[in-house]
Amino acid sequence: MRKKIRSRRIVVDSSVVRSAGTTEHPISKACRDTLFEILTICHRVVVTEDILQEWKKHRSKYATKWVASMYARKKVIRLDIQDDQGFEEALSICSLDEKSKLAIRKDLHLLSAALMADEIIISSDEALRNLLRTFCLYAIRVKSIMYANPTLEQDYVIEWLRNGAVPEKKRRIGTDVE
Repeated sequence: MRKKIRSRRIVVDSSVVRSAGTTEHPISKACRDTLFEILTICHRVVVTEDILQEWKKHRSKYATKWVASMYARKKVIRLDIQDDQGFEEALSICSLDEKSKLAIRKDLHLLSAALMADEIIISSDEALRNLLRTFCLYAIRVKSIMYANPTLEQDYVIEWLRNGAVPEKKRRIGTDVE
């Protein structure tokens, strides 16, 4: 008998939605397999208007079908984000250069959505993860967000999702900076 796992509310970045194609290229396959697992396991995906706009702009053919299947199975949670969670203030005092701040600002909606859900972001954007490790020193709430990259073998995202995406300290953005 398979053990019952807790459904997690997960934010999926457009980097994964864009890369999830039908080829056997390792990145395409890893992203596709990750989306498939979210669909078939009990997990749900969290979206905001900004996330949906990014998906529409960047999604692959496979991801288009995946989104439709997620909606059909009622596995999409739509959030309305009104507050920036103090992120703009944190960016104004952050030690990062302007280019890095702009990169973070572009994805603040992912952080806000994750904090309103189960604090999980699945993204293949390693540059963003590295920037967030510095940013979380100024925006303390960001430290607790778990970040998983399906294109990195060492993140073993599929296995983690199958086992319930249980919070792990090593996945937290702020783990290396505590």
